[in-house]
Amino acid sequence: MWETIERLLKERGMTKNKLATLAGINKNSLIDLKMGRKKSLKFEDVVKIADVLDVSLDEFRMEVNLNAGQILYYTDQAALKRVLNGYPTQFIKFGIGTQSTDNAFRLIGAGSSSSVGASIASFGTNRNNGENNLDGGFTGVNIYSGGTTGTNVVDRIELASDILQIAHAASTGIANDPRGWTFENQNSVNNNYVFRPNTSPNSAYKALIGTSVTPINELYIDEAYIKGQRLGWILKDIANRIGHGGWANYIS
Repeated sequence: MWETIERLLKERGMTKNKLATLAGINKNSLIDLKMGRKKSLKFEDVVKIADVLDVSLDEFRMEVNLNAGQILYYTDQAALKRVLNGYPTQFIKFGIGTQSTDNAFRLIGAGSSSSVGASIASFGTNRNNGENNLDGGFTGVNIYSGGTTGTNVVDRIELASDILQIAHAASTGIANDPRGWTFENQNSVNNNYVFRPNTSPNSAYKALIGTSVTPINELYIDEAYIKGQRLGWILKDIANRIGHGGWANYIS
């Protein structure tokens, strides 16, 4: 923001001290802005500066700093968008909002939950031809960050997609590259939500969850199948055959 103010002052032959006097703001605010001790000013001060310099507030909503290679936005709904008739809108969006803290999403060790102000960075596309990053038409990533410490923290990444695929090489197409995983997050046929490898049973590649060096410590499941056979039935049959019918009764 200081670069914009400095440019306007030079164009008008005005000093920052005179600007502060005419705008009725603390000159230390401008000094802190120039020295990098603050990144922006209070909105009401920006309005006063715009009035004195006789420019639109739009002058201060975005700044292109070629020396630093930066584009700076000073609004709460900044975005880069591609809008093309007949295609979903694509965008990178920077916003703010009230978000539930992380405890609202924890199942283990959850403490009290509250809501705090957070920054929201979104990258994606919306087939409803808008830039809504929170409706069913959005496919992409939402990154939430806010709060301070302890239970008062928002630190979350959200992936929104009916099908999420992780592949070795996207250029070959997921269907042609067996190396990777697929999350099927929506299936209107049988309401199953599936996490599966892209490999087929006869593939040269193996799908592993954990390794002998980095094993999974605990695994909680309702059902397990080995080669199409239900593991519970197999264990129950073994228990009955070796004379542990009492233990077998616990297996349904």
